Amino acid sequence: MKRHGRTEGNHVGTHGALWKLCCVGAVLLVLGMASCVPQPSPERDPTAWMSADELRALGDKFLAAGDTGQALQYLVAAEKKDARDPQIHYSLALAYAARRLPDQALEHFQKALQLKPDYSEAHNALGVFYAEQGKTDQAAEHFHKALANPFYRTPEKPLFNLGRIMADQGRYADALRYFDEALHFKETMRRRTSTGEGLWKPSAGKPKRAAPSRLPCFTGRMCRTPNSITAAPALPKAAPKRPSTLSVR
Repeated sequence: MKRHGRTEGNHVGTHGALWKLCCVGAVLLVLGMASCVPQPSPERDPTAWMSADELRALGDKFLAAGDTGQALQYLVAAEKKDARDPQIHYSLALAYAARRLPDQALEHFQKALQLKPDYSEAHNALGVFYAEQGKTDQAAEHFHKALANPFYRTPEKPLFNLGRIMADQGRYADALRYFDEALHFKETMRRRTSTGEGLWKPSAGKPKRAAPSRLPCFTGRMCRTPNSITAAPALPKAAPKRPSTLSVR
């Protein structure tokens, strides 16, 4: 009996050891299979190893090239890495505006200005955004806020945009004053107006009252005035209405 008992106990111990060995083997098999699953790598996701600043810079380059889809891809990735960078929100606003998504554009303009209230570039661009929607009072408010920052490096942009609003409303004396200030601040104003960089380009329309005989051309001289203000060096005749676009910067 004792011998039979010992034999039965040995069988039980053997079965227990085999069971434990099978469990360990199964765990190792699962871990081995998991290690074979493809893991994300910098080669598959190039944004994984890039900093927020690098992503924003790359997004800005695609935006300047007119590829808004690719620009948004990098700018959204940049926001995920640093959601408190006002420059990222500013670039996102410009990209969404260029993509004809005004709600998202406005949201990011507002976020940029919440994070940096004296962000003159964002104020000027938001002014352009409102002006293109016909909200000239709100546009003028942001142009003035852009000018309130004494460290703003390109005040001629909001000054020129204010001049456009005044001229579009038939307030030509005020328009002349803003244009004169813009020319005072930047000798290269003609180049900027010809490219439309950071400037509002309103649709040509009938003025509310007759224009004065002369308005400044952007060469510093005076020229004959038509019934509208445009971005050309010498002001051309009124053209048919055409949609305006928000300049990148």
